[in-house]
Amino acid sequence: MKLGIAFSGGGVKCAAHIGVLKALLENNVTIDAVSRDKRSEV
Repeated sequence: MKLGIAFSGGGVKCAAHIGVLKALLENNVTIDAVSRDKRSEV
């Protein structure tokens, strides 16, 4: 199975995005694709 993750928003949400990525990596979850909208700051 492949996993993709999409980010949207910006500003304060950027810290939440980083937290989610760290949690996924700490739990050995492999992300195969990353997407964002034009306002996303990650």
